[in-house]
Amino acid sequence: MQTRILWNNYPVDNDAIADQYLANKQADTREEALRMAEESNTVAYNDLLEDLSRVPVHHPVLVMGRAGLWNGVEPVMAVIAPRTVADIVRRMPWNNMAMDEWQIDEQGDLRYVGHHHDGVNTVVFRELKSESIPDMSLNRGELRRKSVAMGRRIHRLGNR
Repeated sequence: MQTRILWNNYPVDNDAIADQYLANKQADTREEALRMAEESNTVAYNDLLEDLSRVPVHHPVLVMGRAGLWNGVEPVMAVIAPRTVADIVRRMPWNNMAMDEWQIDEQGDLRYVGHHHDGVNTVVFRELKSESIPDMSLNRGELRRKSVAMGRRIHRLGNR
């Protein structure tokens, strides 16, 4: 499976997007086109949340990753209990990141990547195969075997 970006808030060229709105006659004025360009990522995020709200989560979700800090990298491990995939995305793992990205990675995992001045934070979200919470001291491979990738169900929503 190829990595699929679901959404990000990376800097974009609003002037180029506004030019497209004007060329396609989706806006009457430059000001309107620029406003639409600025709002387009918020609209895309809200559309994604609406789509993901239709993807239920039946078991707790394992969160595994790494936080890049000023003094090194720290492992991240948790279990959460969302009702839908939208609950996961809406709850952003970290606040105040300079840039956020949600993707389905090559292994089919739902992945969050957050960039900040000290480094990069990355976590994957995998649904547990049952309601029982595994021993968190297990290694990552053992934890992966007790969980399933969520990307295939999300991937069915179609490309945005």
